Amino acid sequence: MKIISIRKVKSPHISVVVPTLNEERYIEKCLSSLRRQDFDGRYEIIVSDGYSQDKTLDIAKKYADKIVLTRKRGAGAGRNAGAKVSRGKILVFIDADTVVPNNLLSKCFELFKDERVIGATCYVLLDDEKYWLGGRVVNNLNRLLLRLKVGILPGICTIIRREVFFKVGGYNEDIWPCEDVNFSFKLRKVEGKLAQLRDVKVFTSARRAKANGLLRSLWMWPFGYYLARLVGKEIQYDVVR
Repeated sequence: MKIISIRKVKSPHISVVVPTLNEERYIEKCLSSLRRQDFDGRYEIIVSDGYSQDKTLDIAKKYADKIVLTRKRGAGAGRNAGAKVSRGKILVFIDADTVVPNNLLSKCFELFKDERVIGATCYVLLDDEKYWLGGRVVNNLNRLLLRLKVGILPGICTIIRREVFFKVGGYNEDIWPCEDVNFSFKLRKVEGKLAQLRDVKVFTSARRAKANGLLRSLWMWPFGYYLARLVGKEIQYDVVR
């Protein structure tokens, strides 16, 4: 693992980790939205990259405080590598093709003042209006399930207390996709609450829904994961750039 330090942030309250691999089409919008936060505390942006072959790293250097290069590819491995070099007490994982509102971190910080909260997510929508109705159904269902502690913290936007993340061992690096579903399962064993920041909407790329179809994408995440665990067969998920 190689670490490139660009800017040093003194004692950050929040560490934002963005896993990347050849994301030049999306990464600038993601990182620029993270730089436009209204949060008045200190936060660091960490890009955890699997040795991209495009312009991802050149773009990341303009926005990130720290870049981690890891040979182990995959979203789970990237998030774990970023978490290892982070210093914030709250970890925020954002996918590279996701744009966040400027109140994301301030809302996170406010929510986690409640010491009972161990993890949270946002209201996640695809960046194409034709998928918004389905997105509302999924978000509302997940919010109810999170109250019962059986919902999912999607990798698109996962917020977690640092000590809880390391207590459960982070993400399983041998699972992809649905490593976030597996991670959420592990949180059930930890005392505390899971929540959804309903008034914080993040928009993620609809590329997978467009390539695979919305129903197939939803089947693979998370419903396909449950079936795969039952029958012992891994899910096949094409990489979409």
